[in-house]
Amino acid sequence: MKLKFYKLDANPCDFIDFCGYSLYNVYYSVMKGGSRVMLWWEPDLQKDNPDVQNLQKKQNKRRRGRWSDLDDFTKAPDGSYIYIGVTYTFQGTPRERRKQLAALVGLAAVMLAAAVASGCVSAPGTGRCVYVVLPYCLCLLATCSLAWGLGRLIAGGDPLRNYVYKATVRQFPLRCVLTVLGAAATLIGEAVYLILHGAGDLVFGASFFLFCHGLVLAGVLLFRRLSRAMQWTGSEEDR
Repeated sequence: MKLKFYKLDANPCDFIDFCGYSLYNVYYSVMKGGSRVMLWWEPDLQKDNPDVQNLQKKQNKRRRGRWSDLDDFTKAPDGSYIYIGVTYTFQGTPRERRKQLAALVGLAAVMLAAAVASGCVSAPGTGRCVYVVLPYCLCLLATCSLAWGLGRLIAGGDPLRNYVYKATVRQFPLRCVLTVLGAAATLIGEAVYLILHGAGDLVFGASFFLFCHGLVLAGVLLFRRLSRAMQWTGSEEDR
């Protein structure tokens, strides 16, 4: 390894991008005499060396991961950032969009209220039975996740930015499946517990618990159907 000093008048990151080296090559930077001075690790190896190529591949893989959406922004002359990535537009009138979103909001509110309410009553098996408690936790978390995704979809407006579309519309099927599994497993677990141990003095609690999760199950199936009916068109091919 060789250590080199570079005196820069521009942003060090611009210099790094210009040279084609990755950020992990930067070791230290200081201000000296009003100018930027950077201590730079420069390998003796050339870019065509397999070791250097492997490092660059790892960096490119990281960029395509959780931070890849940052490539969809560009810096304007005034210092602000402008989104230049893919957008998705709802195929329909604004009134149709508001109507469908209102229906989804109503369903999500009912499901969330039912999931929370079922945990506020004393029902058989909800105290210490694993095959009732764990499915209930899954159902509650999945329902919260579905409601959060819907809220983000509404806040994203129309058209939707690519990263919002991927986190909401594309994730709805998975979140619906998790909610279905949670609600169905809770119903089955509660039914098994009632068959084995009975309801005792908690008949109302058992009935209310089963009703709430039946409501969640029916609601999420309808939510899935309505969300799939919403059609979106991308401004260009998804990257």
